[in-house]
Amino acid sequence: MSLPSVSVIIPAHNHELFVEETLRSVFRQEYQNIELIVIDDGSIDNTLQIINKVKANSGHRFNRFVVCGQKNSGITATLNSLLSQVRGDYVQFCASDDFLEPSIVRIFASFLANNPDYNFVVGDNYFVDEGSCRVAWNSCGQVVPLGTPRSYATFCQFLQKINQHADFKTNAFGTYASLLLGNYIPNGFMIRTSALTEIGGFKKEAPLEDWYLVMQIAKLGKLKYLDECLYNYRSHATNTIKKHGIMDKYFIDTLKYEIALVAQSKDEKMIELAEAAVTKNKKILSMCSYILVYFRKRIDKYYLCILVNKHDYVVEITRFISAKKIFAIKRFLKFFWFKIAIFTSK
Repeated sequence: MSLPSVSVIIPAHNHELFVEETLRSVFRQEYQNIELIVIDDGSIDNTLQIINKVKANSGHRFNRFVVCGQKNSGITATLNSLLSQVRGDYVQFCASDDFLEPSIVRIFASFLANNPDYNFVVGDNYFVDEGSCRVAWNSCGQVVPLGTPRSYATFCQFLQKINQHADFKTNAFGTYASLLLGNYIPNGFMIRTSALTEIGGFKKEAPLEDWYLVMQIAKLGKLKYLDECLYNYRSHATNTIKKHGIMDKYFIDTLKYEIALVAQSKDEKMIELAEAAVTKNKKILSMCSYILVYFRKRIDKYYLCILVNKHDYVVEITRFISAKKIFAIKRFLKFFWFKIAIFTSK
């Protein structure tokens, strides 16, 4: 029986210092049945030239080696363009400043082939610095030497510390309910192409694309975490994760879009999960300078909006809620000493 084919996709942008190492890590994969697809998203440095140089010397390592350059369109559009090129059974994601361990594709492809009830598999990540040396993070996400007291040598160690709802040890890993509280999925995952096709790709309204993706995958089936470091996450000055103001806005925008999707679905179970996530999400509450809550009667349901104002932007989170939950939410919000205004109208 032939091995499943794997598409490794890499969105690239202004990573001339790192992209060759990223590509070489795909060359070194123990798994053979691979196609490599790279799109340069309008880099203004030498990223695209380096990619083309590597491709010219690639020989016959891959079934296909696709390289495209495009006008800068952003990560969401680039990922969707990458997915449109995919021919493999599974898709391995990799950023153009990170790199893969040699066994990652083999281990992940074997898992998915032998576990048809799973659509998604991911492992732990090493931290590396700009020189590709392994480092650790402190509790603030700052790079420190390995072995520093109270530091974290892998991404999952760090994620478990800052996300109390994250469960890496049981089948509760990657459930939709837990992901609504925030993304705790490490980098470098593999997903069945059929699942990616079913969810319809990425959406510009959900700028935290990884979080949006895993929430959609969780609606379709199970996610698996393998306790082994198979991916190298590079920590450097331009990591988006370190831009806290931008990340806060992206977080709210993505959650807003997800809750709107749930409300439109009219799936009562999903609505209840989203309802709980909004009212219990500590990250939302910690970001609020004030919350304005109001209800509008709509047939047998109520329409709830939470307006969050901070960092000079306003976000509206919309969902349906049953009437019996109104006063519980009012009590919850008052407990956190926020300024509350309640309005009802027909």
